[in-house]
Amino acid sequence: MQPLNNLYREVILDHNRNPRNFGELPPPCEHAQAHNALCGDKLELTYRLTGEQLEKLMFTGNGCALSQASASMLTEQLAGLSVAEAKELMERFEQAFSQDQEAELPEDLAALLNARQFPSRTDCVLMSWRALGEALQGHGQKAD
Repeated sequence: MQPLNNLYREVILDHNRNPRNFGELPPPCEHAQAHNALCGDKLELTYRLTGEQLEKLMFTGNGCALSQASASMLTEQLAGLSVAEAKELMERFEQAFSQDQEAELPEDLAALLNARQFPSRTDCVLMSWRALGEALQGHGQKAD
């Protein structure tokens, strides 16, 4: 199990050292903000919706390696998905993380599941996902 943990650690450290999509989208774009009052991590996500598709996502801010890596992975995994697909992946990720159950997740996201061993770090991993989820409330809903 140790080599697998090392691999996961490397994935997280790589996303922290070399964050993908770090920066801010020029307007017009949507915004979502995340703040972890417990440790002081702060992030802002900017994203562009084209119809019901998340065309591009970027983030800025500062925080621990887990919050930075998680936001970096979020921007990679959700770009190009429809809002409905993004919400489904966000829900699956949060359930796997919070319910301590395995789920079908992309490999990079599965690396973050190791943080479940440290309950105090849950908010670090999930804060960008929750902020985007809240920002997308109402998007992708079918009209009755």
